[in-house]
Amino acid sequence: MLLDAPRPEYVPRGLALAVGEKYAVRLLRVIARRTIESVESLGWEPVVWFAPTEAWPEMRRWLGDAIALYPRPFGDMGGTLAAIAQQSGPEGGWLAVRPAGAGLTIDLLERARQAVEDGGLVFGATTREGIYLLGGPASFADFVRDLPWGEPDLAPVIRARLRDMGAGWAELPRLVELSNEDDLRAAGLLT
Repeated sequence: MLLDAPRPEYVPRGLALAVGEKYAVRLLRVIARRTIESVESLGWEPVVWFAPTEAWPEMRRWLGDAIALYPRPFGDMGGTLAAIAQQSGPEGGWLAVRPAGAGLTIDLLERARQAVEDGGLVFGATTREGIYLLGGPASFADFVRDLPWGEPDLAPVIRARLRDMGAGWAELPRLVELSNEDDLRAAGLLT
């Protein structure tokens, strides 16, 4: 999992304006905890790559001793995900989850695992074309590293590049990205 420290400065601005910083931080913590519980219910051991690096004690207090914690390497998300992919080994697969949307289920995680086992790339896009899940075989490390991670609409770029490569992929259903009051209403988290 890719997590930021549960601090107001890492909460989407629109979300903080909609419900207040304190509630927004709490909400994102709950979504992250539910995602970890889903991962664990599949018998997988969650690994959290977090930022900023100085948040180690805070992350350990929040997540406990049973979760493997690694500070994210300096640089963009592409470098972090490429490192994760390479750690899976030449025959291994990897899945990275960013709890950015509401509704990541055990079924979606199992579908993602199956896609990786089938040898292709898998991703899940949010309603804002961000990415909440990305995975594949280690051979996709360079592809992941070279994606334009600073662009807001990453999903269409992934689709186009995979099409250009002639590579197969699996795409999971869109999840509502929680960035503002309308998103909270769409996800059923605010009435």
